[in-house]
Amino acid sequence: MSSHLLDHIQAQGDGRRLCRARIPSALLADPGRIPVETDGFAHIDLTLADSKIVGLDPAGQDVDQGCDLAGAIILPVLADIHTHLDKSYIGRRVTNPDNSLLGAVRATTSDHENWTEDDLWTRADFALRCAYAHGTAYMRSHLDVLGGQSNTVWRTMARLRDEWRGRIELQFVAMAPLGFYLDEGASGFAGRAAEHGALLGGVTVLRNVPAAEMDNKLVNALNALFGHARTHNLDIDLHVDESLDPGATTLLSVADATERHNWQGRVTCGHCCSLSQMDDEQREAILARCSMAGISLVSLPLVNTWLQDRRTNRTPTRRGIAPLLEARAHGIPIGLASDNCGDPFHPFGDYDLMEVLREGTRTAQLSERSPDWVESVTTVPASLMGADVRLRVAGGADFIVFSARSLEEMLTRPQYDRVVFRSGRSLRQPLPSFAELDRVFAGDRVGLQGLR
Repeated sequence: MSSHLLDHIQAQGDGRRLCRARIPSALLADPGRIPVETDGFAHIDLTLADSKIVGLDPAGQDVDQGCDLAGAIILPVLADIHTHLDKSYIGRRVTNPDNSLLGAVRATTSDHENWTEDDLWTRADFALRCAYAHGTAYMRSHLDVLGGQSNTVWRTMARLRDEWRGRIELQFVAMAPLGFYLDEGASGFAGRAAEHGALLGGVTVLRNVPAAEMDNKLVNALNALFGHARTHNLDIDLHVDESLDPGATTLLSVADATERHNWQGRVTCGHCCSLSQMDDEQREAILARCSMAGISLVSLPLVNTWLQDRRTNRTPTRRGIAPLLEARAHGIPIGLASDNCGDPFHPFGDYDLMEVLREGTRTAQLSERSPDWVESVTTVPASLMGADVRLRVAGGADFIVFSARSLEEMLTRPQYDRVVFRSGRSLRQPLPSFAELDRVFAGDRVGLQGLR
């Protein structure tokens, strides 16, 4: 990243007073007294003391005692609500020859034998340092904790959560195939998730079930899942309908189960790609039911555009992005998230939610001028994770300054001249070099103490 903006801020009192900045008004906790322009942005002067915001005022003309940002954009810290820390970067070790979803599952399963504490720590800590440098402060990670690697994953991730507390607040989701919740071992699995303060989740695909039995098995499996969630008072976060089959309507069944078990507002559904292939009437009916059930949707544009509609030697024509505009019209909370980075599901990604926002904007043709969709990587996912990242007087001075003066500029160069403020201080936090991971995949794993 360029350091021009950081040098400018640090040369003028390390940003104790930031003048003439712009922020989407919805990202202010108390926007009422700040004039809002027609583009939805408020012009503000921000005063910091220690780790707090002590002044948040309409932008004035006196910039002599502060750092003049000249219209640069400020956003709250970022919240990445759907990731897979335990899988991060294993694509250097295992391959997915056909780049299919099922191929990715198989490749990842084959790598579980390599998931020692050192291996998991090295890869996940690297991922968190990337996210932190980009401005992420909250993250939810789905974990493969069904199988022989489960104890190691739980132990390592719990230590990482403790180690990173105060920088990135981590939440976990215990993943299992939906049908597993009908098995005897599901009770212990749910109890283990509860011990770690995790959510219950998994993939809603039911495999090897005859078509005539599918509907009944789905209802029973969802009832079992929600039953375990109620027993342990756990929220639910699921991978739902990650395909381009217009007949994949598990999302509707999840909405029904949510209302049946009175779990409204406590269920998040990721992917939901099949909605993009339905006719208007069917899609709108499902979205209306999700709205009534208080279900939140998370779209993963980087991974879904990479995996969906993939056939050899043919350019994809169907992108598999959930209908974001239509879901928002129903009042459904929507988050955009990183999902997989550097693994068999997706060989790219840098845990940068601004990249996710840019690609989501392009692929789903979201408005490039309205600041509304910035909420999908800041306030909305943060709220779903129990946090409020809006800027407020007496609140924590945690935010990001971009040299960009408009959304078009910000999304054109999302990594250019970005300064992250945490606890009132600008970070000079370089992105870690991928060369750091060489020692893991070469077999020379580093001890935990050496990585801190």
